[in-house]
Amino acid sequence: MGVMGILSESFRVPFRLGRLGILLAFSLILPSSILFIANVFALRPFYLDIHLKSNEQNITEKGTPRYDELFSGMEKDVRVIMGEEAAFFLAGSILQLLATVAAIYASGLAHWGQKVSPRDLFVRVGSIWRRPLITWLCIGVFKLGYLFLLVLFVGLLVLITQLGTTLFSTLAILVTLSGLLYYLYLGMVWELGLVISVMEEGSQGFSALGKAGELIKGRRLQGLLLYLLFTITEIALFWFFWSHRWFPKFARTGVVPLAIAVTLTCLSCLIALFSTVVYTVFYCVCKESRGEEIEAQETSGYSLIPNTIHVDAMNMAT
Repeated sequence: MGVMGILSESFRVPFRLGRLGILLAFSLILPSSILFIANVFALRPFYLDIHLKSNEQNITEKGTPRYDELFSGMEKDVRVIMGEEAAFFLAGSILQLLATVAAIYASGLAHWGQKVSPRDLFVRVGSIWRRPLITWLCIGVFKLGYLFLLVLFVGLLVLITQLGTTLFSTLAILVTLSGLLYYLYLGMVWELGLVISVMEEGSQGFSALGKAGELIKGRRLQGLLLYLLFTITEIALFWFFWSHRWFPKFARTGVVPLAIAVTLTCLSCLIALFSTVVYTVFYCVCKESRGEEIEAQETSGYSLIPNTIHVDAMNMAT
């Protein structure tokens, strides 16, 4: 199954889920929208205060007590904004993780032609959330570490290119592009590791990521293209949002910019859920193409899917 086949199968999964798919979408969209609106109204007074104090500071003589008072007030506002943003980010991340775990498990069953009730799905998520949480934290550490090293290395090359040599300039560009390309590949491995931590008992953290690196062998290009597709989509949404400066607009004025921003938030949630479905289908395809057994997970004392699903890779190839 190629990239288009994986995407086609992923589009079928929500229809197989039926009402459960709609419930999953609303369980992410509704809380995310509420968090977003709460974030806007909680931070609006501080953004307005910074705006007003900044305007007054521009016409205030430096070194005067009033100038220092305005500067101190803006510093305090920034600290409050950073604290509240961190709190909202943490809440949003937890919500996103739980929705991702539920979507992975439900999508895996739907791909195999099985169904699960909302209650059973809730029970299952409650019993396995620690594994993907550990994997998610490991992914975060890897991302920060890789990006730090990439920025550091590219920064050193940029400093070297100040010598004016074309060779070093070309080398800096090549290293940057290679680093970003490899980051995209790692991103697919990380997403696959998150799926493994949900679908396979005893797999979490570094062990799940290691399994993902082995599983993706032979399908690296497919994985890279899939991850690149959703990365470009997310970048486009981010660019559209911030290029129009929606936040400053709805922080100060009417309902329309806020409604547009909430709509974009809902769209982002849907894309995130669909990407999770795609990564889950990709995981299943990788397992099937290698002829590996897919161990079933159990919940509430009974099996939701057959004990094992074994696919003969040779038969699939023919």
